This record gives sequence, structure tokens and C-alpha cells, in this order.
Amino acid sequence: MASSPGRNDGCPCGSGHKYKRCCLPRVEAARPAADPYPERLRRMQELSQNILRWVKGLTIAPKRAVRDFYGVANEGKVEEGDMPLFVTFLLWEWRATATSPPRGEKYLRARGSRAAAWEREYIEQALHQPWRFLEVTAVTPGWGIAVRDVFTATTEQVREISGSRQLRIGDIIFAQYVRVDGIVSFEAIAPLRMPPEQKADLVRMRQRVEKKIEGNQLRDADLPALARVMRYYYFDQVERLSQPPRLQNTDGEPLELHSLRYRIASPEAAFAALSPLALGWTAEELLEGGSLDARGKLRAIEFPWMKRGNRLHKSWDNTTLATLRLRGKTLTAEVNSARRAARLRREIERRLGEGAVFESETVTSADAMLAKAKRGRARPEPPRDPALIAAEEEMMARHMAEWLDTELPALDGQTPRAMVRTADGREMVEALLVGMGRRQPSLAAWARQELGIDA
Repeated sequence: MASSPGRNDGCPCGSGHKYKRCCLPRVEAARPAADPYPERLRRMQELSQNILRWVKGLTIAPKRAVRDFYGVANEGKVEEGDMPLFVTFLLWEWRATATSPPRGEKYLRARGSRAAAWEREYIEQALHQPWRFLEVTAVTPGWGIAVRDVFTATTEQVREISGSRQLRIGDIIFAQYVRVDGIVSFEAIAPLRMPPEQKADLVRMRQRVEKKIEGNQLRDADLPALARVMRYYYFDQVERLSQPPRLQNTDGEPLELHSLRYRIASPEAAFAALSPLALGWTAEELLEGGSLDARGKLRAIEFPWMKRGNRLHKSWDNTTLATLRLRGKTLTAEVNSARRAARLRREIERRLGEGAVFESETVTSADAMLAKAKRGRARPEPPRDPALIAAEEEMMARHMAEWLDTELPALDGQTPRAMVRTADGREMVEALLVGMGRRQPSLAAWARQELGIDA
């Protein structure tokens, strides 16, 4: 392979001139400009480490700093996941006394005229740029992201290599960015990535703050005064989102599987007494799924306990509450909440009286049910009935049409259709639809069209 000519070598074009005075300038001009961001980022990280080493030589009362950081008394220990926030808090925000400057400002004063222009710009940006709740509006993996401040509506293009490979449009992040030599990059990003639906709560928080300042829209200059409130809010969300989800049944009751077992005198008598619980089914229709013994007597049957409608899902005609099984002289029933189990026991004992003797009740927790479901997912699922898929899609479409006019807790008891009439309400509904679009994109797109919200 031929090597590139040196600057003082003869130009390969044959002109007789030195390479540097002939074709080299054109070659260098044609080369793509090097990306300055990686080198700038390395220098800023190195400077932060230098400041941290310098800070360790000062009296900083770290337990006080940690207490101020979290807002509660603790053992002076920072959680590992909170360290990016704490380092920036310690360098750029925390003051040992009411009149003392932050550590970063002390460092800049100590450096004086020795500080390079870019160092001074970086430190001043880090001292004055606030932490923000940012909504991700666009992502270019490996390059950066576009963000919008939820409180001030300020938009920015931020260079971020690793985060741009993980973040998704609609995510809410808590972060501080700086602008150095025209390049915007994150000084730090808190580790918790909040779902799009969280924006609705932040809009409510913004409304409360704006009300205190006589309804004026928040500006970037207002954010430093909110730093503590925003940081404590973030910690509350870390605590809340780290809790396991509250699983519930279709009536909103805590989910747990109760299995009831009775000894019965006669399966036929038990069926006659209990079959009216299967709302919408006749005894004859239920018996078509049963089995008889050699004498033509009922041996085994399974049927549901049902009720009309549903408190949470208004489009449902019926709700299945339990499954009952008769096998010879044994009656078993499975329900998915303690409240339903208690109701069913009362029904069985009222309807069968002395014809049923309670034997046992076993309870399986929601955690155990999830673990069992995960083990089951390791096996390939059988092909699904197309008719069942179509029925599910039809039910979801009815639910979505109803959702537009359902009073939702996430919208302060208002309906999506009513909320989109105001700018803040529209933001909140859009956030819910972004989250919905990750799970059910076609339904979210339909709802956007119905509500007049552009995708």
C-alpha cells in the first residue's frame, strides 16, 4: 500500500512543487471536520475531577451537604444511584453557609487568570444552568437528543452519546445541561427515566408554581429558586416507581388467587342451586359442557359466576367473578381477590346450606402468580384462535371509544375529550397517549385523530 506523501515531499501530481504548497491544502479542505464533542466532553470531565480533588482540601461538612441534598436527616451516605446528582449539587449548588459561594465558584476564583476561556465558560454555565425536567422529543442514536423543558417550554439539541442509545421519545428525564463553545451537553442526568405519563403530574406541579407567581409562565430564570423542590420531587418519584406495581382485578381489588374447596352431598343439587350465578346462561346451556355418569347423572361440570357490567369498564356487559367446578362430591371455586372469595363463600353457604361442608381455602399471592406466569412463558404458546383475537380487538376498540369520555384520576377526574380544550390539558392527554402508543399504537393513533391531536 502506498504511503501518503510528507508535507515537504514532492507533490504526487507531478507539478514539481512541495506537497504542502500544492495539493495538500485541497486534500485537507476536503476532509470532514473532526467532531469536537468527544474531546470537549473529555476535557470537561477531567476539569470536574480536578475541582473535586481540590474540594477535598477544603472543610466541606459533608454530612450537612448530604442532609441538604436529600432534605432529611440520614447517616451522611449518598445512594450509589444518586451520585451524579450529588456531585453536581456539591460542586455547583451547595453552600456551606448562607453567604459562602458554591465550591465550583471558589475554584474559579482560585484559578483566577490561569483559567482558560473554555474552563471559565464551563464553570459559569454549570453554576448558573438549572436542573430541569426534560421531555425527550427526538432521538438520534449515538449522536444526541432533542428535549423540551416541561416547566418553561425551552427546547434544546443536546449532544449525548450513550443516553441517545437508551432514551425514547416521550421519556421524562431530570438533568442539567451546559453550553460550551456552542455545544450543548449534559453535565449530569439523573438515572431514573420516567414514563411519558409522568408529564401529567409535572404539568400540575407547573400550574401550582405559576399560580404563586400570579399566573405568569415560568422562565429559565425562575428555575434556580425551584431547585430544591424539583430535586425532592425527583426523589419521591424514585421511591414511588421503585415500588412493585399494585396488581388488581377488574373491580380494582388487590389481586390474589383464592381456591375454595367444599364437600357436597349431591353434584346435581349443588348445580341446581348454584347455576343461577352464571348470569346470562341457562342451566341447559351450561349442562352441554358437563359430563354424566353411566346412570345419566351429573358427574362433572364447570361454569362461571358472573355479574352485570363493570364498575371500572363501563363498556363491559358482564364481569366474570369466579370459576366453579363440580367433580363428584367435591366443589371447588377460584376467585382472584379476598373480597370476592368472602362473597362467594356467603353465596355457597346460603344456597347450599347443610348440603356443603367447607374444607379449605388456599391463597396464592400476586408475586407467586407472576413467578408462575414467567415460568409458563418459557414454553411456546399455541396458535391463538383468530375469532378470539378479533373479539379481543373489538373489545379494546369499544374500551378506547369509552376512554375518551371517561373521568380519569390521571386527569384530575376530567375526561380526555374535555381536557384537550385547554393547552395544559392537551399536554397531559398527549403524554398519556404517548405512553399508550408504546403498548397499543393503533388505538393511540385512533384516539389522537378523534381528539384532533397531531401525531
